[in-house]
Amino acid sequence: MHLAAEEEPALSLRFSLWALPGRKALRHDGRSLRILCQSGTDQFRITLAPEVAEGTAYSFRLAGGASRQAAWSAINRVAHFFEATASSPVHSRASPRPSRSALTHLRSLQALDGERSRASHREIASVLFGAAAVARRWSPDGELRAQVRHLIRRGHSLVGGGYRRLAGIESAGQGDLAESSESP
Repeated sequence: MHLAAEEEPALSLRFSLWALPGRKALRHDGRSLRILCQSGTDQFRITLAPEVAEGTAYSFRLAGGASRQAAWSAINRVAHFFEATASSPVHSRASPRPSRSALTHLRSLQALDGERSRASHREIASVLFGAAAVARRWSPDGELRAQVRHLIRRGHSLVGGGYRRLAGIESAGQGDLAESSESP
């Protein structure tokens, strides 16, 4: 599927990467941006012309030599899917709710940033969990402070190479062995 920029016709669609449904993978092949979009069982491969940008009016472009019937079928399927998801209240939100692990990764790095800027554990907790929660639940040996300590340790681990295990670049034992072999 190829999208090309249009000269602002009255009924044209506007391109928005963020409005595309489902998971997206972007790749630049040296000439154009290619998007793989997956939502449920639907999967679309879209190639953007270089002039297509966020908010640009666009149209579908058919490749020469391709089966016109198959191409029109694909265009109709994609167009109906885009229309349905654009009007759906689930897909109209700016972004879906982050997963628990994504939230933990984010908070770990935020807590580490707070520590590095010399914020107290209570100040870090206020930023991460809200001032009202800290006012209600903070104590020197309470669960909020334990969470902040855990998040800071986790942040140090991520920065120290733990992100490689998260990304699947190395196994859990591989990094540990490398560190232990350097120790005297």
